[in-house]
Amino acid sequence: MPQVGYSPVEGGVPTTEVELRVFHLPHHGNACAFVFDDATIGIVDWGTKDITSFAALLDETKTSRVRFVVATHAHSDHTKGLELILRECVERDITVNRLFYPATGPVNLGPYDYLNRAAIFAHENGMNIHALSVNDFPEDQVQPPPYVARTDHWEVTILAPPSSTNTSHQLISHRRETNPGNTTSLILLFRYLNNAAAPSGHALLPGDATPALLRFAASLSEQYPELSIDNDTIVVPHHGSAHNWPDWMNQYINGNAIVSAGPNGKDHPHENVLKTIARTCDANEGGRLYCTSYARACRDAFASDPVLMRNPLLGQGPCFGDIRVRLSRAGSTVIGKDPAGDFRRRYGFCTRL
Repeated sequence: MPQVGYSPVEGGVPTTEVELRVFHLPHHGNACAFVFDDATIGIVDWGTKDITSFAALLDETKTSRVRFVVATHAHSDHTKGLELILRECVERDITVNRLFYPATGPVNLGPYDYLNRAAIFAHENGMNIHALSVNDFPEDQVQPPPYVARTDHWEVTILAPPSSTNTSHQLISHRRETNPGNTTSLILLFRYLNNAAAPSGHALLPGDATPALLRFAASLSEQYPELSIDNDTIVVPHHGSAHNWPDWMNQYINGNAIVSAGPNGKDHPHENVLKTIARTCDANEGGRLYCTSYARACRDAFASDPVLMRNPLLGQGPCFGDIRVRLSRAGSTVIGKDPAGDFRRRYGFCTRL
């Protein structure tokens, strides 16, 4: 594991390094983890029942504490494995401090109600549970947005959804007997405190946020400049769907972008999103678009080339696999990916624009 932790620098200000990992999932889903400077970890979504990568992370870090588990919203491709990873922590006697989520809707415990099942398990095992939103009361009552974890050096903050949206969609979901989804998705910002070099080391994890939620987060960051959503790492919302990536978001990419999507997806990620984000990243020094799997656009772009299509790397295995990013005050650096990723990247659609 790359070194993380504190090291003294001139002036006595510690240098902190944190890892963000975006995992390749065999199907359409999302799973991310922070590895913090004290070997504690934080989880954002776990949209698969395969917890092999999670178990390997626990083995590697030898952590005794999970600071937080966040479900950005209730859809199964973000929550399917949450109860399983909580159970794994209980079996290993690993402390889980908190489970966070937005509005949850009714507890119907249907076959796809993974979030509520995880919340019930957390409650039964003494874990703290919090439903989060950002206060959007009238301006004279505005309060800073909540955070899910904070130290003297860094913070993970919630930038959406606004409480009014959260409440209204929770009521709608009760009436329809469904769980609210993208319209209540949490948007998380990792940032270093007192970092004059912002957005260096910023990472934005928007879950499946809609354009309206992204706009709210951008507006909030104008009220609180220290929460700028200018960033040098972003996990692209909604697995790169065209509807949920408005063009105006490109101005906030100042480094790398990561698309967490299943293999051979047609609309997640969408060809147009791959194009616009790849161009935006390429315009930034050191920036690059990474994907955990090939989009269908990658295969279609080279379907007429018999040499490329004979290459077995196109037809099997992950595209780039798990993506590992080192977040530091000096900037974000991709430090790990599928060992064959660079070779596969040569055949990726975003490199042939």
